[in-house]
Amino acid sequence: MFRTTHSIFKNILNKIATGAARSTFTGGAKAARVGAANVLVGCATALVGCALFLGGCALFLGGCATMEDDKPKLRGPAIQVMTGSYDEIWRAIQKSFAGYPIQINNLDQGILETDVIKGAQVWVAPFEKSPRPSNYHYVINVRVVKGRSKGKESAQVTVVKRISMQRDFFSADEETSSDGLEEKSLLYRIERELQIERSLRKAFEKSKN
Repeated sequence: MFRTTHSIFKNILNKIATGAARSTFTGGAKAARVGAANVLVGCATALVGCALFLGGCALFLGGCATMEDDKPKLRGPAIQVMTGSYDEIWRAIQKSFAGYPIQINNLDQGILETDVIKGAQVWVAPFEKSPRPSNYHYVINVRVVKGRSKGKESAQVTVVKRISMQRDFFSADEETSSDGLEEKSLLYRIERELQIERSLRKAFEKSKN
Protein backbone atom coordinates (compact mmCIF):
# COMPACT_ATOMS: atom_id res chain seq x y z
CA MET A 1 0.00 0.00 0.00
CA PHE A 2 2.81 2.42 0.98
CA ARG A 3 4.78 1.61 -2.20
CA THR A 4 1.73 2.40 -4.34
CA THR A 5 1.19 5.72 -2.53
CA HIS A 6 4.88 6.56 -3.05
CA SER A 7 4.58 5.84 -6.77
CA ILE A 8 1.55 8.16 -7.04
CA PHE A 9 3.42 11.08 -5.51
CA LYS A 10 6.41 10.26 -7.71
CA ASN A 11 4.16 10.60 -10.77
CA ILE A 12 3.02 14.00 -9.48
CA LEU A 13 6.59 15.21 -9.23
CA ASN A 14 7.37 13.85 -12.70
CA LYS A 15 4.42 15.73 -14.20
CA ILE A 16 5.47 18.94 -12.48
CA ALA A 17 9.01 18.55 -13.79
CA THR A 18 7.78 17.74 -17.33
CA GLY A 19 5.45 20.75 -17.41
CA ALA A 20 8.15 23.04 -16.13
CA ALA A 21 10.61 21.77 -18.73
CA ARG A 22 8.12 22.30 -21.56
CA SER A 23 7.41 25.86 -20.51
CA THR A 24 11.15 26.61 -20.28
CA PHE A 25 12.45 25.13 -23.52
CA THR A 26 9.56 25.80 -25.90
CA GLY A 27 9.71 29.50 -25.12
CA GLY A 28 6.99 32.10 -25.07
CA ALA A 29 4.35 33.09 -22.54
CA LYS A 30 1.66 31.04 -24.26
CA ALA A 31 3.72 27.86 -24.02
CA ALA A 32 4.44 28.61 -20.37
CA ARG A 33 0.72 29.01 -19.63
CA VAL A 34 -0.11 25.75 -21.41
CA GLY A 35 2.63 23.95 -19.50
CA ALA A 36 1.37 25.32 -16.18
CA ALA A 37 -2.19 24.25 -17.02
CA ASN A 38 -0.98 20.76 -17.88
CA VAL A 39 0.86 20.58 -14.59
CA LEU A 40 -2.24 21.62 -12.62
CA VAL A 41 -4.46 19.13 -14.42
CA GLY A 42 -1.94 16.36 -13.88
CA CYS A 43 -1.62 17.20 -10.20
CA ALA A 44 -5.38 17.28 -9.69
CA THR A 45 -5.81 13.94 -11.46
CA ALA A 46 -3.04 12.33 -9.45
CA LEU A 47 -4.40 13.70 -6.15
CA VAL A 48 -7.89 12.42 -6.92
CA GLY A 49 -6.45 9.00 -7.71
CA CYS A 50 -4.45 9.04 -4.49
CA ALA A 51 -7.56 9.98 -2.46
CA LEU A 52 -9.57 7.18 -4.04
CA PHE A 53 -6.78 4.70 -3.38
CA LEU A 54 -6.46 5.70 0.28
CA GLY A 55 -10.24 5.59 0.68
CA GLY A 56 -10.32 2.08 -0.75
CA CYS A 57 -7.58 1.02 1.67
CA ALA A 58 -9.56 2.45 4.59
CA LEU A 59 -12.68 0.54 3.54
CA PHE A 60 -10.67 -2.66 3.16
CA LEU A 61 -9.08 -2.33 6.60
CA GLY A 62 -12.44 -1.46 8.13
CA GLY A 63 -13.96 -4.56 6.52
CA CYS A 64 -11.18 -6.70 7.97
CA ALA A 65 -11.83 -5.28 11.44
CA THR A 66 -15.56 -5.97 11.06
CA MET A 67 -14.86 -9.56 10.05
CA GLU A 68 -12.76 -9.98 13.18
CA ASP A 69 -15.56 -8.53 15.33
CA ASP A 70 -18.14 -10.84 13.73
CA LYS A 71 -16.27 -13.97 14.75
CA PRO A 72 -18.10 -15.87 17.51
CA LYS A 73 -16.60 -15.15 20.89
CA LEU A 74 -16.16 -17.87 23.45
CA ARG A 75 -18.49 -17.47 26.42
CA GLY A 76 -18.24 -19.06 29.81
CA PRO A 77 -21.01 -20.91 31.61
CA ALA A 78 -24.07 -19.07 32.92
CA ILE A 79 -23.87 -18.88 36.72
CA GLN A 80 -26.34 -17.53 39.26
CA VAL A 81 -26.63 -17.74 43.04
CA MET A 82 -30.25 -18.40 44.03
CA THR A 83 -31.70 -17.94 47.48
CA GLY A 84 -33.68 -20.87 48.89
CA SER A 85 -33.31 -24.39 50.16
CA TYR A 86 -31.42 -26.91 48.09
CA ASP A 87 -34.56 -29.05 47.59
CA GLU A 88 -36.61 -26.02 46.57
CA ILE A 89 -34.08 -24.98 43.95
CA TRP A 90 -33.75 -28.55 42.67
CA ARG A 91 -37.53 -28.79 42.19
CA ALA A 92 -37.48 -25.54 40.22
CA ILE A 93 -34.75 -27.00 37.99
CA GLN A 94 -36.83 -30.13 37.38
CA LYS A 95 -39.81 -28.02 36.30
CA SER A 96 -37.67 -25.82 34.05
CA PHE A 97 -36.24 -28.87 32.25
CA ALA A 98 -39.57 -30.69 31.91
CA GLY A 99 -39.44 -30.40 28.11
CA TYR A 100 -35.85 -31.61 27.74
CA PRO A 101 -34.65 -35.21 27.27
CA ILE A 102 -32.73 -36.07 30.44
CA GLN A 103 -29.99 -38.69 30.75
CA ILE A 104 -28.50 -37.76 34.17
CA ASN A 105 -30.64 -36.54 37.07
CA ASN A 106 -28.73 -36.91 40.33
CA LEU A 107 -30.11 -35.00 43.33
CA ASP A 108 -27.36 -36.09 45.72
CA GLN A 109 -24.53 -34.90 43.47
CA GLY A 110 -26.46 -31.90 42.17
CA ILE A 111 -25.97 -32.83 38.52
CA LEU A 112 -28.52 -32.75 35.72
CA GLU A 113 -27.55 -33.41 32.13
CA THR A 114 -29.69 -33.61 29.03
CA ASP A 115 -29.45 -36.20 26.33
CA VAL A 116 -28.18 -35.05 22.94
CA ILE A 117 -30.53 -32.35 21.66
CA LYS A 118 -30.90 -32.07 17.89
CA GLY A 119 -33.39 -31.57 15.10
CA ALA A 120 -36.80 -30.31 16.22
CA GLN A 121 -35.70 -30.33 19.88
CA VAL A 122 -33.15 -27.57 19.33
CA TRP A 123 -34.00 -24.36 21.18
CA VAL A 124 -34.33 -21.31 18.93
CA ALA A 125 -34.48 -17.72 20.18
CA PRO A 126 -37.70 -15.83 19.32
CA PHE A 127 -35.87 -13.37 17.06
CA GLU A 128 -34.05 -16.09 15.07
CA LYS A 129 -35.79 -16.80 11.77
CA SER A 130 -33.56 -19.42 10.19
CA PRO A 131 -33.42 -22.91 11.77
CA ARG A 132 -30.19 -24.48 12.92
CA PRO A 133 -28.36 -26.76 10.45
CA SER A 134 -29.12 -30.47 10.61
CA ASN A 135 -25.61 -31.27 11.90
CA TYR A 136 -26.08 -28.97 14.92
CA HIS A 137 -26.52 -30.71 18.28
CA TYR A 138 -25.70 -30.05 21.90
CA VAL A 139 -25.89 -31.18 25.54
CA ILE A 140 -26.80 -28.99 28.52
CA ASN A 141 -25.20 -29.67 31.88
CA VAL A 142 -26.47 -28.20 35.16
CA ARG A 143 -24.54 -28.27 38.43
CA VAL A 144 -25.95 -27.15 41.77
CA VAL A 145 -23.69 -26.39 44.75
CA LYS A 146 -25.30 -25.86 48.14
CA GLY A 147 -24.16 -22.93 50.28
CA ARG A 148 -25.17 -19.74 52.07
CA SER A 149 -25.41 -16.18 50.81
CA LYS A 150 -25.88 -13.21 53.17
CA GLY A 151 -26.75 -15.59 55.97
CA LYS A 152 -29.50 -17.35 53.99
CA GLU A 153 -29.74 -20.78 52.44
CA SER A 154 -28.74 -20.63 48.81
CA ALA A 155 -27.23 -22.59 45.95
CA GLN A 156 -25.03 -21.73 43.01
CA VAL A 157 -26.55 -22.94 39.76
CA THR A 158 -24.24 -23.35 36.76
CA VAL A 159 -25.60 -24.04 33.27
CA VAL A 160 -23.20 -25.14 30.51
CA LYS A 161 -24.16 -25.74 26.89
CA ARG A 162 -21.74 -27.88 24.87
CA ILE A 163 -22.41 -27.50 21.16
CA SER A 164 -21.00 -29.80 18.48
CA MET A 165 -21.23 -29.80 14.69
CA GLN A 166 -20.21 -32.48 12.23
CA ARG A 167 -18.85 -30.94 9.04
CA ASP A 168 -19.40 -34.05 6.94
CA PHE A 169 -20.09 -37.77 7.29
CA PHE A 170 -16.42 -38.69 7.71
CA SER A 171 -15.44 -35.90 10.09
CA ALA A 172 -15.51 -36.01 13.86
CA ASP A 173 -17.66 -33.59 15.83
CA GLU A 174 -16.20 -30.12 16.29
CA GLU A 175 -17.11 -28.07 19.35
CA THR A 176 -18.34 -24.54 18.80
CA SER A 177 -19.17 -21.68 21.14
CA SER A 178 -22.62 -20.88 22.51
CA ASP A 179 -24.21 -17.44 22.37
CA GLY A 180 -25.33 -17.95 25.97
CA LEU A 181 -29.01 -17.15 25.30
CA GLU A 182 -30.49 -20.54 26.15
CA GLU A 183 -28.43 -20.78 29.33
CA LYS A 184 -29.62 -17.34 30.49
CA SER A 185 -33.17 -18.27 29.55
CA LEU A 186 -32.99 -21.41 31.68
CA LEU A 187 -31.65 -19.52 34.69
CA TYR A 188 -34.49 -17.02 34.33
CA ARG A 189 -37.00 -19.88 34.10
CA ILE A 190 -35.59 -21.53 37.24
CA GLU A 191 -35.84 -18.23 39.12
CA ARG A 192 -39.45 -17.81 37.95
CA GLU A 193 -40.34 -21.32 39.12
CA LEU A 194 -38.94 -20.46 42.55
CA GLN A 195 -41.05 -17.32 42.72
CA ILE A 196 -44.19 -19.17 41.63
CA GLU A 197 -43.71 -21.89 44.26
CA ARG A 198 -43.19 -19.30 47.00
CA SER A 199 -46.26 -17.33 45.92
CA LEU A 200 -48.39 -20.48 45.93
CA ARG A 201 -47.06 -21.44 49.36
CA LYS A 202 -47.90 -18.01 50.78
CA ALA A 203 -51.37 -18.11 49.25
CA PHE A 204 -51.97 -21.56 50.73
CA GLU A 205 -50.82 -20.45 54.18
CA LYS A 206 -53.12 -17.42 54.05
CA SER A 207 -56.05 -19.60 53.02
CA LYS A 208 -55.58 -21.73 56.16
CA ASN A 209 -55.84 -18.72 58.51
